[in-house]
Amino acid sequence: MNKHTGCMEGSIKRNVHARRNFFAAASSLLIALMVMLPQSSHALDGDYRLGAGDKTRVRASEWRASQAQVYEWDAISGEYTINSSGFMSLPLIGDVKAAGKSTSEVADIIADGLVKKIGTVKRPEIAIEITQYRPFYILGPVTRPGDYPFRPNLTVLQAVGVAGGFRRTSDERPERESISSEGDLNVLQLTLSSYLTRLARLNAELSDAKDVTFPPEVNAQASNPIVRDFIKQQVNIFQSRKESMRSQLKSYEALKVLLNQEVTSLNERSQSQQRQIDLAKRERDAVDTLMNKGLTVNARQSTLEQQLAQFESSKLDISTSILRAQQELSKADRDSLELRNKFKNEVSDEIHDVSLKMQETKEKITTAQALLSDTDGYISKSSDRNARTSYTIVRKVDGKVQELAADEGTAVFPEDVVRVRINRKVDAEGGRTELGSEQAAGQLPGSQLKSIR
Repeated sequence: MNKHTGCMEGSIKRNVHARRNFFAAASSLLIALMVMLPQSSHALDGDYRLGAGDKTRVRASEWRASQAQVYEWDAISGEYTINSSGFMSLPLIGDVKAAGKSTSEVADIIADGLVKKIGTVKRPEIAIEITQYRPFYILGPVTRPGDYPFRPNLTVLQAVGVAGGFRRTSDERPERESISSEGDLNVLQLTLSSYLTRLARLNAELSDAKDVTFPPEVNAQASNPIVRDFIKQQVNIFQSRKESMRSQLKSYEALKVLLNQEVTSLNERSQSQQRQIDLAKRERDAVDTLMNKGLTVNARQSTLEQQLAQFESSKLDISTSILRAQQELSKADRDSLELRNKFKNEVSDEIHDVSLKMQETKEKITTAQALLSDTDGYISKSSDRNARTSYTIVRKVDGKVQELAADEGTAVFPEDVVRVRINRKVDAEGGRTELGSEQAAGQLPGSQLKSIR
């Protein structure tokens, strides 16, 4: 009977241990997958071709199933700048040709290089993020012409705003103020649209909605490519965060199922142990009766007492295991609730911050509209003054430099040169002829372009 009891007890302990190990490995694998998925800072990175001057962040990692954890390649992970020759210099594998390639292509080259150089059995996961793009350039009657860091979804109008708006000269007319104010107003309105889409996503997260519902003022601008990008970005963020939360909660539910199964198994074991205790007690009482009649020896009674003590000790161990499993079950419930509450609190704080920024942006829009209205009123009284702003972009296409016609909504890319011209028609009173912006601003487009390129 003692041998049978020990076997059953050992089997249950191995079962419990195996279940706990399974959940630990599963949780580690889930975390590893989330860590090893490449992160992209901008939607542009997928089609973007790297070039000299781009700054990147490389992260190398490897999932090691035997240890149920992610191994970070610290020797490779770090920030790298593509040099003038188009190469990235990395430890262990040396120079890697990056110019003209996408981030995913460079990541494959680095991974293959590590396998070839070090001889690893498993190919490491490489994630590359662009931290700073090559600059763009702007020429013409802007406040601060020159080069500026590129940012995704940049338009010609935003480039003018980055350069400080249009420059004011001694003979400049109020049209300059009107155009600059209009550009600033457009940027503010796009900023407000960005906040509105973000707020819609946060409200959907707070209410645990299935989808993001955008307000009418955002839907009315859905034809604007930049606003469409805002909407798409917030929908992607919403789906990603929702899936992450669902996965974490699912892990807690899986743990609770295992713990409930463990408690059920231990309760059944406790009942079986109690039956053995009851049998042992009845047998002991029978032996006591025989002892009183002198029909058995003390050795038999002593053996039964030892067996009964062992049974009761085993039942106590089982009761302790039940309490421990119930405590872990309660902890899983608390952790699940804390996860939800933490997420809700973070979303609420973010809603508060976005609401404040929206209010500030609306006040700026009101001020900008008032200034623009005053300027337009002055212009309407000065009908003899007329100006036209035009834009072109100098861009290298297939190795050849081309000058392309552009407007305020045209997309700007790294190494583009945005050329701004403000042409004025003949003024009968002042005797002015049509004048190009670069000559009016004292620019020499050819020499300046050459020096920049």
